[in-house]
Amino acid sequence: MDWRALTQVKEMGIVGYNCSCLAEDIGKIFDVYWQLGEKGAKIPDHWPYELHTKYNNNTPMNVVTNTTSYQVYISSSPPPFSPDGRTDDIAAILNVIQNAEKFIYISVMDYFPLTIYTPKLQFWPLIDSALRKAALEHGVHIKLLISKWTHSRKSEDYFLKSLADISNSYPKVSIEIRRFIVPATKEQKPKLRFIVPATKEQKQIPFARVNHNKYMVTETTAYIGTSNWAGDYFINTAGVAFVLQDGDYFINTAGVAFVLQDGVGVKNDSATIRSQLQSVFERDWNSNYSYPIEVLL
Repeated sequence: MDWRALTQVKEMGIVGYNCSCLAEDIGKIFDVYWQLGEKGAKIPDHWPYELHTKYNNNTPMNVVTNTTSYQVYISSSPPPFSPDGRTDDIAAILNVIQNAEKFIYISVMDYFPLTIYTPKLQFWPLIDSALRKAALEHGVHIKLLISKWTHSRKSEDYFLKSLADISNSYPKVSIEIRRFIVPATKEQKPKLRFIVPATKEQKQIPFARVNHNKYMVTETTAYIGTSNWAGDYFINTAGVAFVLQDGDYFINTAGVAFVLQDGVGVKNDSATIRSQLQSVFERDWNSNYSYPIEVLL
């Protein structure tokens, strides 16, 4: 919540008003953190009943806003921080990927099928394997928009290139990857990904001028999280995510999604929170600050 995060870093979040049930459920995650912040605190074998939740990927909360219904739940990580009923963050991500039928758009700062902060490098392919399976077995069109900034690791490009290389290996297999880069000055030649622009003065600000968001959107679901997509963030780092699915929807024979508003089918592209997130992704994907991964290597 410092000034850099609010003025110098590109983020994505969601705010909810007048929904006490949702606020209460998020409050339970805060209470977990609060208990662990006490002197001498240890992770209990079983969290107390009052921190349990009935809202998860199997039994989401039904929420209505602007006459549109949604199914919502909050996931958390790491697993030891999840009382009974709480969906682990990695399970939420995999569930969204596995249920996509048309497309998966992902925007994250870091993407690694590894643990990158452990003393010994560990292979962690859960998300990577799920994306490959979605593309190969189900023909889901996948786009990843990954940040590029002064702290990006060169090895990341090779893992991303490996993922992109399966495109067109078989008919209808498509994984596209772009980097989002913020140039340090107008004169700087981009090194290509997704870049956030910066003046000479802004370049001096540490850990800033980066696309820092972590979200995913499919034809029916929006996922907005706090964790980079590397193993460490789901194994031993605290994080939360908001998962929202269009409640009453159907997909016509042309593959276009519609939601029901007051009993009437409204085209999903312009009606929901999910569609707004999709529009943000497409804006950034088609902007002057994103570049195909191929030109980086």
